[in-house]
Amino acid sequence: MINIETVTHTFTKNGRALKVFNDLNMSVQKGSLVVVLGKSGCGKTTLLRLLAGAIKPSSGSITIANMSPEKYKKKSMVFQHPCLLPWRTAAQNVVLPTQIAGEKKSTKNLLKLVGLQNFSSFYPYELSGGMQQRVSLARALISKPNLLLLDEPFAALDAFTRKNLNNEFKKIVKNLNLTCIFITHSIQEALLLNDRLFLLRDGGVQELDRNVDAVWIEESLQ
Repeated sequence: MINIETVTHTFTKNGRALKVFNDLNMSVQKGSLVVVLGKSGCGKTTLLRLLAGAIKPSSGSITIANMSPEKYKKKSMVFQHPCLLPWRTAAQNVVLPTQIAGEKKSTKNLLKLVGLQNFSSFYPYELSGGMQQRVSLARALISKPNLLLLDEPFAALDAFTRKNLNNEFKKIVKNLNLTCIFITHSIQEALLLNDRLFLLRDGGVQELDRNVDAVWIEESLQ
């Protein structure tokens, strides 16, 4: 579904060229939950921005279902913070993208899917951090995307809530047959979630065995 071929990307800051990727190659099959692991500053968010079509690579090509990322519309993004509108209820936040598009869709099934069927009329300040992030996930799913891009969506949560949401998220992805690119810097999260696991470092990407030892990964990120 996704093909990244010989991608190089360079930022220019204060007159200096900063190379993020150098000859990056990666392919993702439809229906895969792909986890990209790497330490801060290695280019994880830049990779998502390239896939979202927010920026273009300096060189090389990226295609999603044989289209450029800008032209491929069946995708949604989930951010590290929920970014909910405080004056809108959970249901109203979920439905916002379709309202902007001039469409009418029910949130009932989506809120049930993320375990919030009894909280549709609650405002963000009445919800826990984990519940707010579930609202954010439901909002990303309301447009029925085929591709979901996730930028460390559970990073701000406590370990217990994070583990529970990881397990629930994996079930949702399988039930909906979504293709996902999940960015994280948590080794434990990466090992729990992945169908395929990639390590991003030194401007390139390396696919790891799903059962790779956590200690080895930690040493590789030093």
